[in-house]
Amino acid sequence: MVALRIAQEKKPHTIAENLILPCCKDIVHCILGDSAEKKLVSLPLSNDTIKRRITDMADDVEQQVVAEILGAPLNTFSIQLDESTDVSSAQLLVFARYIKDGDFKEEFLFCHCSETATKGEDIFQQVSDYFDRMGLSWKNVPACTTDGAPAMLGIHSGFRARVKTVNPVSKHNHCMIHRYALASKTLPSDLKLVLDDVVTMVNFIKSSALNTRVFRLLCQELDIDHQNLLFYTEVRWLSRGNMLSRVYSLKTNCLNSLNEMGKRSQKYSSANSQTKNG
Repeated sequence: MVALRIAQEKKPHTIAENLILPCCKDIVHCILGDSAEKKLVSLPLSNDTIKRRITDMADDVEQQVVAEILGAPLNTFSIQLDESTDVSSAQLLVFARYIKDGDFKEEFLFCHCSETATKGEDIFQQVSDYFDRMGLSWKNVPACTTDGAPAMLGIHSGFRARVKTVNPVSKHNHCMIHRYALASKTLPSDLKLVLDDVVTMVNFIKSSALNTRVFRLLCQELDIDHQNLLFYTEVRWLSRGNMLSRVYSLKTNCLNSLNEMGKRSQKYSSANSQTKNG
């Protein structure tokens, strides 16, 4: 139970031995006495123990998902892949969609980290190795969903082409969210101007500690839930909608902050821009 709580709260494993166990001892000592407190000494809550318990729970959840997939009608299931490169390595996330009790169910299947190449052949091999280990088959995968990366869509050596070699009838879908991201890259000129102006305003407010404090104080005075703006970068394209939504909800505070700082954005303060931003 302790390992489960630590995993759910995303806390370091050492918190069990350094904080949770001493707190339990103090509580038991005050309520039940010394004899009950001594029984807690035998509890295995070391860093390695918590790590093993979390690994065991993860393996058990994985086995349950695989068992549900194998128990689906005709053992069929579709997969969705998301491959992205971090600073040090590339992560491949695979999700499964299948039928259980007459309804569709989606579950996270596995994550694989790679410090080498991330070509279509490598991605296909990683998924194939996992299927072989878990007793799954490509013949039971009627559809795959990926993003638009060349490693995924290559007609000769991409992931899509390799899947066709083992299951010719498997269909390929392009991630809907990624489609929207590609479409948003060609914004109309008037909307592009509004977006650029909002990004400039956000960067100005968050460019220094003083500007950030002034903005936060204004939000606190008005008792507003959100007290910080969100950055937007072209690389993390999903942040665009979150950034615009936050700015729109705090538009009055943003204008007041710009006035306090001596910098007013005429484009953003215009009614036309605010309507488009909404």
